[in-house]
Amino acid sequence: MVLVLQYIYEFLPYYIGYLALMAGLCFGLRYFDPTRIVSIAIYSPISFYYVSQTGKDGIAVLAAIAAAIFVTSRKNIGIIALTIFVVGLAFYIRPAVILIVPVVIVQFRYGTFYAIISAIFLSLIFILASDSYSILSNLEGLTGDEGAGQLAQLLRRFTFGYELAPVIAKLLLLSGSVFFQPILGIWKFYAGSPFFVLFEGLSFLAFLIFVAKDRLLFKFMVSSMPYVVTIGVSSPFYHFRYLAVAYPVIWAYSRYSDGWGFRATRFKA
Repeated sequence: MVLVLQYIYEFLPYYIGYLALMAGLCFGLRYFDPTRIVSIAIYSPISFYYVSQTGKDGIAVLAAIAAAIFVTSRKNIGIIALTIFVVGLAFYIRPAVILIVPVVIVQFRYGTFYAIISAIFLSLIFILASDSYSILSNLEGLTGDEGAGQLAQLLRRFTFGYELAPVIAKLLLLSGSVFFQPILGIWKFYAGSPFFVLFEGLSFLAFLIFVAKDRLLFKFMVSSMPYVVTIGVSSPFYHFRYLAVAYPVIWAYSRYSDGWGFRATRFKA
């Protein structure tokens, strides 16, 4: 991300350069979304929180949104080029996004049931193809990172690894994250964390309120299962941010999919 920002700042200095890039990508995705359905993902509180930061997560959010718009729109050179650029940029900055994008495509094209199947399949490929020993060895020091806070250290130690018990713990925690993460962020602020932690918690709380207001909590949780499986199996420890980048498109899917999200959507351009 530092290299990307360095390149951007050669043309537009400081934060305005990053803001111009993200605004251009958002307006581009909005333009190529003829159904105006997935656009709601761009304007969700979580998208606003992540996209406004000069970090990896905002690009990852837009990559998931681009994949959803690509599936639900008529194909032309514009949307193809924009999707390749956004997803390619996200992959360059955060390679793990390659695990999320296929799930988004399958879910918006065929429904949640098939997305869960694809998530299980991708997880099996990850288990067979990855060097889990090397991954865990390289990241073992993070489990005791004092800068992460005592609770984060505890969750990392408790869920660290690819054995059955840690994976089950990650799946359970990720499934309930939409409820306890807002409270956790606010609590950490009052415990002495910086203001941005409160902003994060309030963004997650606003998102939860929006989902609850639409009476979509159960449907949202069902629609999030493919991503919970993917992140729960592939991530070496519980990390909410890896799942949160998919929340905006999960919300959009929950609002506009048929039934309870187990059938293919009827998005029409």
